[in-house]
Amino acid sequence: MSITIMKMVQHFHMVPAGVFLLFALAFCLTFACSTRKTTEYTLHDHLSVSWELLENTFGLNEQCKAAFTFSNMGDTPIGSKNWRIYFNQKTLKPLPTADSSKGWVEHINGDFYRFVPGDKFLLPPEDSLTIEYLYQGIMIKEGDAPAGAYWALDEGNEHPRLIPLKNLTIKPFIMNEKIFPGFNTMLPTPEHEYIQNALIRKLPDDKLGHLIPTPVQYTPNRGQVV
Repeated sequence: MSITIMKMVQHFHMVPAGVFLLFALAFCLTFACSTRKTTEYTLHDHLSVSWELLENTFGLNEQCKAAFTFSNMGDTPIGSKNWRIYFNQKTLKPLPTADSSKGWVEHINGDFYRFVPGDKFLLPPEDSLTIEYLYQGIMIKEGDAPAGAYWALDEGNEHPRLIPLKNLTIKPFIMNEKIFPGFNTMLPTPEHEYIQNALIRKLPDDKLGHLIPTPVQYTPNRGQVV
């Protein structure tokens, strides 16, 4: 950028100083806006995010382990500057991790959270980065997972930009041995209920009760119930 400005100085050395300064300022603003648009395009279209519940730990100190996986589908490296991810989730307290240099999750208020990339967050093109973290408490259903996520760009500016996170995937809760460790009984799923219902056989009419609930004793007679 400095070389470009020097060239402009050579071409516009006869231009009054005030006019030249205005021209240079306009050029810098255009360059900055272009950079902001490039960042927005890179994150919005090229950064894919998935979230997964890895395991629950039951007992006196119940906790669960989750992970965000970031995948760069573009041709430009993605660093940690000027972006955060905000989302809603079941209200659990994030626990400190041994290494948060690549990113961490913060609880803001209620069910409102955000992911903050660390200084060592660097994602080359066509590469992925998984960041694991802990919550105090457990999750047992997909409704506990992050929802309503959006990017917040340039939070240091007076008018930060908020953009819906379109490339967010929540992996299904299918690892029952991780979600319910030590629980050996068949979990009630639609498939399991279908199998159970398929075993039901129709009773003959003489085995069916005429009144529900069935009284201790009754005598059938002709007539109608009013």
